[in-house]
Order: sequence, then structure tokens, then C-alpha cells
Amino acid sequence: MVCDGAKEEEVRKLYQWVLTKHSDVEVLVNNAGIQNRINVADEDFYPKAVTEIGVNILAPILLINLFSALPKISTIMNVTSGPAFIPSASMPVYCATKAFMRSFTLSLRKQLESKGIAVIEINPPALKTDLAVPVSMMFIRK
Repeated sequence: MVCDGAKEEEVRKLYQWVLTKHSDVEVLVNNAGIQNRINVADEDFYPKAVTEIGVNILAPILLINLFSALPKISTIMNVTSGPAFIPSASMPVYCATKAFMRSFTLSLRKQLESKGIAVIEINPPALKTDLAVPVSMMFIRK
């Protein structure tokens, strides 16, 4: 199942598919992301920022909200990034979204502790990826 994380209706369709076909899912990994090198003075700054925030923040928190209700969910993993700690002026929105996800993950860990759901932050080292292009989210089941 592939969905565009920038589109809420597709994220909800992904969840409905999981609920129908794979309600025994135990782990959610939020790893989709966009990284734009943009400047607030750029003509297309705002629409790019909206899409980046949608994929990097809104899609993961919607997925967390939905998946945390699954009966067998035991682990939620959120992928952050070094720029959550050391921001870069060339990618201000990306850095802010990763800082948001870091903070959200820490708070979520406490909120879901009583439900027995482990909440893990994954902060990988610098990787060669193509984050400037919108990334679709895929659900893969073994």
C-alpha cells in the first residue's frame, strides 16, 4: 500500500487498509520526509513549507493517533535527524519539523507508557538521500 503523506485523505486510507487487512500490526515506523533548501524570501516558500510540515509532522501525528488504537500495537518509532539539535539556515522548515518530532516523541513516550506502547526516537547519522523530493509512505508486511 502506497500513500502520499502530504494528503490527509491518503493517510486515512492507508490506516483503513491496515485496519481491514492487517489489524495485527505491532510496530509503526514514521520515516517519510521532505527536506527543502528554501529561504523565507523565496516566492514558493510558503507552499513548500506547508507540504514539508504536512509530510514531516502532520502525517506522522495522524498515523500515531490512528495506529495507537490498534489492538496489538506495541511500538512507535519516529525518525528524527541531526538538524533537530543543530539547525541549518538553508533548510529552516526541515530542521524545525525534526525538532518538533523529537519533542513530540519524548512527550508521547510518557503518554503511551500506561498503554504499554514503547515510543522510540531514531536519529540516524547523515545519510545520502533525496529528501527534497516528496516521499511516499509505504506499508510493508512480511
